[in-house]
Amino acid sequence: MALEWKDEYSTGVDKVDEQHRKLFAFLNDLEEFITQGIDSGPKVDSLLVSLATDVQTHFSFEEHCMKQYNCPVARENKEAHNEFLRQFGNFQHEYKAKGSSVSLLKKLHETAESWVVNHICNIDIHLKSCVGKGED
Repeated sequence: MALEWKDEYSTGVDKVDEQHRKLFAFLNDLEEFITQGIDSGPKVDSLLVSLATDVQTHFSFEEHCMKQYNCPVARENKEAHNEFLRQFGNFQHEYKAKGSSVSLLKKLHETAESWVVNHICNIDIHLKSCVGKGED
């Protein structure tokens, strides 16, 4: 089932929310490939490269925002990002070593989708309470 943006995911930082929506779109595209049985080829390769690049860019920007707004979960956020990058690195290694398969893409999709939603709902939303503090 495709990921849909909900207001409860809002962080109070438009650019972060925009990046989250883009991650949702990547995961939805990946789900569509899986549904269609497309497990390899230029479209899959391009999606995975774009996902890797955008995740790095997003994590860096979000960590900057957490620091800028003195968010109390900034360290936890960075640690969670590092753990996701470790898991994604393991996937990339397996993808290069063994080649792609529907089951490998399903594993990535399930892991990433669960992680993204849980991370946004449990960590990223803390940004909302930090944005604008002291700007009365």
